[in-house]
Amino acid sequence: MSKVIALIYADTQIPAEIYAEVRRMKNAGLVDLIDLTEVEVKDNGKIKFEQAMTVPLVGSTSGLFLPALIGIIFFHPQHPVNDTVQRTLQEISLDQNFISTMTTEVSPRNSVLFLHVRNNNTAPLIKAMTEHGGRAVEMSITGGQEDKLRHLFKGQALPDPQYTMHI
Repeated sequence: MSKVIALIYADTQIPAEIYAEVRRMKNAGLVDLIDLTEVEVKDNGKIKFEQAMTVPLVGSTSGLFLPALIGIIFFHPQHPVNDTVQRTLQEISLDQNFISTMTTEVSPRNSVLFLHVRNNNTAPLIKAMTEHGGRAVEMSITGGQEDKLRHLFKGQALPDPQYTMHI
C-alpha cells in the first residue's frame, strides 16, 4: 500500500523549506518517498508539472505514475472522458473525497505538491509539511489499485480488455 499526499498552497510558489524538510526526512529514513511532483495551476486553468526533486524511482514507471495520476484527477472532472476510461476509474475506486478536494479547492494561481510515499504513518510528514502553510490531503492506494493504474497508464488491458487508455 502507498499513499499520495497533496499539499495545497494558495500561491504559485511552494516554500523552499518544504523541499529541505522532505530531503531531511527522506535522508533520515522517516519517509519512504517514491516520487514527488509539483503542480502549478495557471490563470487559464491549465496545469504545469515540475519534477522539483530527483528521487530514486524504485518500482516506478519511469517517474510517470504520479504525473499520470494527477492528470486523471485534474482532467477527468473538467473534460468528458470516454466511457472506457470512466468505467476503469470507477472500477479502481480511488478516494472520491481526495479527488473532490483537488477539483474544488485547487484553483488558478494555486500550487500543489504531490508526494507518493510507502509509509503507513504519514502523520509526522504531514505535520512537518503543514508547519510551512498549506493544506494537506491524503489518499491511500492499495497494491491492486496501483497495479490497475499502472496498466491503465501503460495502455495495457485490465482484466476486461475494454478498460485501456493511451496517454
